[in-house]
This record gives sequence, C-alpha cells and structure tokens, in this order.
Amino acid sequence: MIRVAYGIRPHLGGTWSVFETLRPALAAEGVDLRWVAVGPSANRPDCGAECGEWIEVADPSRPQAGEALVAHLCASYNAVIANILAERWFLAALRHLPPRPAVIGLVHSTSHGTYRAARAVAPWLDALVCPSRRMEEDLRSLLRGFAGAWHRVPHGVADEFLRVPRDAPADGARLRLLFAGRLEDASKRVLLLPAVLQRLADLGIAHTLTIAGDGPDRARLEELLPPGAARFLGRVPRAEMPALLARHDILLMPSRWEGFPMGLLEAMAAGCVPVCALLKGVTDDLVDQGVEGLLPAEGSPAAYAEAVAELADRKRLAAMSQACRVRAARYTAARQAVWLAAAIRAAAADRRRRGPLPLRDWALPPGLADHPVTGLLPQAAKDLLRAWRERMRRG
Repeated sequence: MIRVAYGIRPHLGGTWSVFETLRPALAAEGVDLRWVAVGPSANRPDCGAECGEWIEVADPSRPQAGEALVAHLCASYNAVIANILAERWFLAALRHLPPRPAVIGLVHSTSHGTYRAARAVAPWLDALVCPSRRMEEDLRSLLRGFAGAWHRVPHGVADEFLRVPRDAPADGARLRLLFAGRLEDASKRVLLLPAVLQRLADLGIAHTLTIAGDGPDRARLEELLPPGAARFLGRVPRAEMPALLARHDILLMPSRWEGFPMGLLEAMAAGCVPVCALLKGVTDDLVDQGVEGLLPAEGSPAAYAEAVAELADRKRLAAMSQACRVRAARYTAARQAVWLAAAIRAAAADRRRRGPLPLRDWALPPGLADHPVTGLLPQAAKDLLRAWRERMRRG
C-alpha cells in the first residue's frame, strides 16, 4: 500500500469533497490517502481524525514547526499531494523535503492567487495535476520552465450520486432551485441570488430556492433576501447530498471562477440541471449549452433568471436532466483514481524537483503571502478585473 499525504484539513468546500471522493477510490488502487495539516491545538478540526493527522505546533511560522512537519512526512509517507493554495504552511514544507517522498501538486482553481502559489512552489514539485483544460493551458503558459511532469486528471463523482433516484416534484408548477456550496461572494457570487429571484418574480416563474452551505457571506445574503424567499439548510452532511440534489430541478452556480467544480459534477450526476457561469475551459467542458444545462455568457441577474425561465418547460427539463446523468457518468471516481495512482507512481519513480532548502530558511514563499497590490484593491475592482479577463478568454 502506498501511503500518500493530502495537504488539507476537513472543511466545507470542493477541495475537501475531492478528498472524500478520492480516498475510497484510491484504496482500490493500492493507495492509502490521508489528510495532513499543521497548526496549534486551538485550530485542530473536530472531525476526520480517522482518516487524517493533525501535526500540533504552537506557531507554524517557527522553524521547529517546519522540522516537525518535514520529519513526519518523510517518516510516514511515500508521496505528498500538495493542494495549491490550501494549507499554506504545508505548501511551505515542500521546499524543505528531501527526494523522498515524491511531491505532486494538485490545482483546484483558476484564481490569480492560486496561480501565484503554483509558481512559488513549482520548482519543488515532481509533477503537476490539472483537473481542467483551462488550468493546464494557463499554467503551461505561466510555468514555461517547469521541470516536472504534467497530468490532466479530471475529478470524478462518487457512485452514490449517479445511482440516486430522482424525486418528482409535489407541485410540478414550481421549479425547485438549489444553491449548494460555500456562501462567499468573492468567488461564488452568492449575493447575486436575491436579484435573480426578483427577476424570476417579474417574469412570473413560480419557484422555490434552497441554499445548502455556510460561509462568511451567509448573514449578508439572509439580509438581502425577503423573508421566506429561501430555505437555508446550513452545512449538509455529504451522505445527504445525493438525495438533496435529486429533490431539486436546477442548480444555480453563478461563480466568478472555478477550477473543476465538484458541486456541478455531483449535481449533474443526480440529474439536477445546472444554470451556471460560462467559464471557458471549465464549465463548458462539462456542460454543452442547451444539452446538459445553460451557461449564461452575460453574468447579470436577468441572464440567469431568463435561463431558469427556459427550463419551465418540463419536457425540456427532463431531457436535460437525463443528459446530465449520462454526461456525468463519464467522470467516475474510479477512473480518476486509476489516473491519479498512475501519476503518483510515475512521480515516485522519476524525481524532478529542485533540492531542498535548509530548514533555517523556513518561511512562506512570497507567492503564498497576500499580494502587496491586489490585496489592497476593493472587491468591486477585483470583480471587474475578473469579468474583463473572462470576456477576453471567451473572445
């Protein structure tokens, strides 16, 4: 059994969903995947101890913390999967690892910050795994001198999402809308939802909205929505997600950026039709416009509401729901595990990364710290810059 450390801690988000999906699938390929994170006892997660390890240190910025983490990884693991931009002190340890264990970088987002982090740690990676076409194209352009191996390995969906039976609506006249994920506006754009609902009301589209998840903008979203306009479930256990998706008709996903959205793939597997942002090389690789879902090119509330209104035709909605399940079945966790296990074994056999730095130089690489310029920009300016980049990408 190959022991592999996955640099993350239990949390609400796609990076953790990837771990939960991959762990049993990789076990079938002879890989024991375990999460590993470092920090003070006050930050220790209250779940997941059975499948991971918390390296307790008083202050992760001290060289002693680096010594403890590096020593543990070297003694306990054959390979390390470094989730780019997740667990920054885990990423800092990559620069200090000897040739064993092998180090594989896994990218999860197309954000500027993620790409800066990838550039910062790339010399200490044996291989880089990009789940989407967009990420691979972007990073091949950015990391022209990268000496490691490249792998494109799309994420996979667990069987329980593909097998869950669809629930017929009790009231067929109402479209059952769902937002599922982190309630955070910077990337997920959740604060657009109240304006979308208002536009749907103007169009006379009967609907319900369920919001599953939690995050920093939940309170603000609750303030903006009229009383009774949405049902907030909070964080939903993963075991309950297939049935939740099967009880809804449409997934709303107005994200500003994604890498390879697990929530979108899981919704499609359960037959929940997506109305989501057009992100070139990401969402349009999973969804063909008008076949498995709708991709509004213009990210306005009106555009999302009008896309939802198109699906008020129940026959069209049912056909798209079935098409979603067929498309998602191409992306199984078992298939992902086969490809990723092969990438891990190849990295273990062919070390390509730069030699380790001494632990006396323990610090966050510049690319993992907050950017001195963009960190000062107001969120509205960042949003405009991101929208402009996306329009340029679409041509």
